[in-house]
Amino acid sequence: MIRKSIKIAIQRLITLKAFSLINIAGMAIAISVGLAILLYTSHHFSFDKYIPNGENSYRLITQYGDGTFSTNTFACFDDVLSDYPEVESHTFCYNNHNIEDVFIGENKIKVKDAIFVNDSFFDFFGVNMIRGNRSTINEPNTMMVTPGMAKKLFSEKDAIGQTVLLRSFTRNQDSLISYTITGIVEPLPATSHIKYEMLLSQSGHFTPTVNTVKSRKVFGGLIYVKLNPSADIKALEESLQTKAEPILGGAHGPPLDALNHKLQPVYDIHTTQGLTNEKQPTVRSSSLNILLMVGLLIFVIAIMNSVIMHITRTAFNRTTTLIIRFFGGNKMNLFLQTFMDVFISVMISFLLSLFILSAFNLFLAELFFADWNISFNNFKFWILFISLFLVVTVLISILSSLNLIQDLTILKEANKQKGMQAAVPLVIFQFVTVIALIAFALLLNKQMNFIENKDLGYSSENVVIIKIPQQNAKIDIFREELLKIPGIINAGTARHYPGYHLQDMNFSSGDHAFPFKFGHIDQTAIETLNIKPMRYFTEAEGEAKDGWLINETFYEHLKSTYTEDQIATGNFPSENNDAADNNSTEFKILGVMRDFHYASLHSEIENFAFFIPGPDARVIRFVLARIQQNKSRQVIETIEHKLSEIYPGQPINYSFLDEQLNREYASEQLLMRLINTFSILAILIASLGLTGLSIFMTEKRTKEIGIRKVNGSSVSEIVQMLNFFVY
Repeated sequence: MIRKSIKIAIQRLITLKAFSLINIAGMAIAISVGLAILLYTSHHFSFDKYIPNGENSYRLITQYGDGTFSTNTFACFDDVLSDYPEVESHTFCYNNHNIEDVFIGENKIKVKDAIFVNDSFFDFFGVNMIRGNRSTINEPNTMMVTPGMAKKLFSEKDAIGQTVLLRSFTRNQDSLISYTITGIVEPLPATSHIKYEMLLSQSGHFTPTVNTVKSRKVFGGLIYVKLNPSADIKALEESLQTKAEPILGGAHGPPLDALNHKLQPVYDIHTTQGLTNEKQPTVRSSSLNILLMVGLLIFVIAIMNSVIMHITRTAFNRTTTLIIRFFGGNKMNLFLQTFMDVFISVMISFLLSLFILSAFNLFLAELFFADWNISFNNFKFWILFISLFLVVTVLISILSSLNLIQDLTILKEANKQKGMQAAVPLVIFQFVTVIALIAFALLLNKQMNFIENKDLGYSSENVVIIKIPQQNAKIDIFREELLKIPGIINAGTARHYPGYHLQDMNFSSGDHAFPFKFGHIDQTAIETLNIKPMRYFTEAEGEAKDGWLINETFYEHLKSTYTEDQIATGNFPSENNDAADNNSTEFKILGVMRDFHYASLHSEIENFAFFIPGPDARVIRFVLARIQQNKSRQVIETIEHKLSEIYPGQPINYSFLDEQLNREYASEQLLMRLINTFSILAILIASLGLTGLSIFMTEKRTKEIGIRKVNGSSVSEIVQMLNFFVY
């Protein structure tokens, strides 16, 4: 019976070659798109699911006032979390360092990810030891490496017991510190928000840094916590202020009650954007959900397309079906035959989709999925593939056999009007869905065009950001050397710049408080970015130092409370920032600059200020240089040479500002490319279905068309007849 059904199904596919080809091609394209989207989104939604007891695992993040949450928090919490009975375990690690190179003799090996940890890190993240004892990470100046890093460092001998040199991570020293490799560890999965090639001990040379960050109000460490399922998370977050008071109460910085602490579920880390100091790229969960919706729409269109094809084929085989029923065939036999027809065509479509995905895998990775590749060796892939195949086959079979539900006698069914009325609403539904998808694509393109053409209030083109290895007086020498290079228009120094992680502060006077974001930058860097000043209150433009340059929004908010003269002179009534207050700083306003988008366009322009440091400041991290268009290659080579001369042996890091800003909209750009592409594919699939229906209608009316032509009908009249008459 099954063999006969297969034979009949194959014969039907061969009989209607064009019809079958259109059906299979449309389904194969939809399956390829749907599988790619499902695998890509499931990859991102599976981030950090490997963590033991991950549903009760959290990262502690902190914000100042209403500012942005930072992934780093106060390191002192490492010493107080053990006092909470609801805390099962916790770990503290540190990744704010400048370790980028490992030295072995005369060789220098690049390091991408290194973290300072203790042995609690292994339990929290489920790190597997390949060789060595994990407790050795608590010993002074020890380290563990992944197999890949071990091979880079010592390709021909055992890495265990070997000694390497790391450059000191203090900002002014230029010494090399000896570390001993005591273990080989497996790297964390690709779906981890935290990565490492090297794990370094917090004991030894790094001990003074740990003690320093634990005694100051600085966001100096990553704190992870595992809680009991019954823990009161809100109460724990609020009580952290009290726990930190004995340690940080007298430390310099903002009052502790101005800080907010939050336990962020580790499962939410990868799909949460906007946090400062996030080391790994994140995606917006909304973008992933939209992709899933688009993939579902593509699938629905393809399934409707296939149902239309099978309905029309059922109409073509209507006489055969009546004969089968007349000779005793029941509806279950007819359904099984339909199921076999669908099974074979869907199976061919799925096999063809495998070929399409394998052929375009690298193309999809480079153009759409940020180097993420579909793994055909993954068990999860085949489970999804087979499950999807069964669901699609059963669904199309049921939808294509709805006419069998009607309880009609053979005579009534034979006298029933011929036609394919059921296919008409499906075709309409298809194209309504396609139109909706196209409308969404147009809306998304309009938004991206707005982002790309929006005036940011400064110029990011041709601005290179150079990270300085050491924060000392050499930065001024380096800047002066840059200005001598032909092709460099201007250069300035900064600790922060638009799009970089900014800081939060609160200006208060009496009962009035004005929270604002700020960064450190010098006057030449402001000129380099083409940020336009409105007015200066005291000194001439380019000479104002040791004070604040505020934006228009901040100025207007201050004017709602103070007079222009009070703002210009700094004579704020009842000012609450006298010298006796250890946590306060004089708020000297140098002038006002025009509003500009210091963060991404996802955020509104709020109170913002640049602090212009004096000549003795040593907190500068970057040099900003504007170069002439079309001269970037020659200028960059010269910049690298100057860096090597002034900072010999130090890592060279630079990037272009506009490229950094574009990463802020990576999710939107990816979504736009995918929606545009899938909209075209949706039109193609729907058009294939309509083409197949038209071909079938034309073949079915071949005799009528011949008679009309014999009787003198023109081609245009026949085409018009076919367009306006649907069975």
